Amino acid sequence: MSALAVTALAGPMIKITDLHQRFGLHEVLKGIHLEVAPREVVSIIGPSGSGKSTLLQCVNRLQHVHRGHIWIEDEDILAKGVDVNRLCRKVGMVFQHFNLFENKTALDNVILAPVKLGLAAKVAAWPRNLSGGQKQCVAIARALAMNPDVMKDLARGSRTMMVVTHEMGFACEVSHRMLFMDDGVVVEDAPPEQFFNRPQSPRTKAFLEKIL
Repeated sequence: MSALAVTALAGPMIKITDLHQRFGLHEVLKGIHLEVAPREVVSIIGPSGSGKSTLLQCVNRLQHVHRGHIWIEDEDILAKGVDVNRLCRKVGMVFQHFNLFENKTALDNVILAPVKLGLAAKVAAWPRNLSGGQKQCVAIARALAMNPDVMKDLARGSRTMMVVTHEMGFACEVSHRMLFMDDGVVVEDAPPEQFFNRPQSPRTKAFLEKIL
């Protein structure tokens, strides 16, 4: 499961228009249009190679975007001169295959991002001397380090989330919307109950029959 969480106030929290991304001649994303409202949890499923993880990586500026726009809180994150470090303090990503740094301990992997992106001067600070956002970063890192099941609690809380997962039970439980991607496009977008019980696209039906 990969997940991307955004902390923000107004919406749409995430807006994607005409997003294209390719590796060489292979076009991975073929014109994605998507909006995610504040505090909405959107789970994305689909076959391997459908573009799910690439989509999240584009939103997190880990992949080059060849065409299109991505807004987070009304800011075009692909605009020239955008402060990438400031963006990364808003957007967090948990990778399906973990992407840990092999030359760092478990503790160092946990604290690397907060230290690099804004808490370097606060590592020895007491909670009373931290801002609200800094306290939240510390609390989330502590919770994730202690209990992976906290993802469910985060999804039910105040965070906007896009989740790529193969865990259908988890997706059905925490999601407001389900997206099915295939061959670089969003094929279906529906609430979980409709998505799992009354899918409209033949491609979605075939995929669900195969995995459920």
